[in-house]
Amino acid sequence: MEKIPTAEERFREFFNSFPRYGTYLAENWKKEILKIADELAIDKAKFYVKAALEAAADKVELTEFAAEFLQEGASNSINKDSILNAYPENLIQ
Repeated sequence: MEKIPTAEERFREFFNSFPRYGTYLAENWKKEILKIADELAIDKAKFYVKAALEAAADKVELTEFAAEFLQEGASNSINKDSILNAYPENLIQ
């Protein structure tokens, strides 16, 4: 699983992206910082959703009770890919 940058790493990257001369208006700094915070929140949410789906796929078991509800002739195995793709990443915004 990919590593999500910390807020400190993202802010350091942001601040180091500006030239060492001139000024930057406080309002623009505020907008940029809020944008970074939003991006971090989305990245974190995607990370946790993906981790939860992977954990669910690893631990899922087909119980006798659940097997009773399968249609006749249906496979008794669980499609783990369907769990991993249960919530598309692009819906997290």
